[in-house]
Amino acid sequence: MRLPYVIDNLTHRLADILTEALAEHGERSLDVATAYFTVGGFGLLQPGLERLGSFRMILGAEPTKGEQVGLRPDSGVIKGLIERERVIANVLQSHEELAALQVAPQAIDPLQQTVATVIQNQLNHPNVDRKRAIAAIEFLTAPMLPVQLKELRKRYKGLQRDASIASLIAGIEAMQSAFGSGAAPVSSTENSHAIKLRREDLRLICFDVLSD
Repeated sequence: MRLPYVIDNLTHRLADILTEALAEHGERSLDVATAYFTVGGFGLLQPGLERLGSFRMILGAEPTKGEQVGLRPDSGVIKGLIERERVIANVLQSHEELAALQVAPQAIDPLQQTVATVIQNQLNHPNVDRKRAIAAIEFLTAPMLPVQLKELRKRYKGLQRDASIASLIAGIEAMQSAFGSGAAPVSSTENSHAIKLRREDLRLICFDVLSD
């Protein structure tokens, strides 16, 4: 079999390559010198290892230079790999920032703040039902859809025309009955951005090699 020059577990998975190599060398001997050993990795290769004639493994110190494991330095490949890692890091960071924006509380419209302030200033008025007024203020503190803001604007203009705070509160109660809590729902498109993106999900097939 032909081994790829770079095994990055993205384009070429080490477990797949070793499994294929073991399948081609059944009943033969295999000696391995490695700095790492994991039970999970051994489990992936166990069927192929059991078909070997003999198997020996030496655990040693981690190599610190490419030449120690037989790699030939290639500046072009190294630069390309560095660039790919930079791109992957940028993609993951951008996705995390977007996800943070999606879960951040939405700002309420200034009209909602204005109407809530008007009602709050009238809480102690003898003709105002304090409990209903507080419920109306709570309704106004949640983000609203454009259609809800349009209706609220009509109610506020009625207040400016009639100066009736009781009518305003009744109108807001009617809105709450018609629209529910008033919170603007998150669309399915926005929900898709909340999916956790992992490094393993990225598949960068092509990338440019930087030159001096």
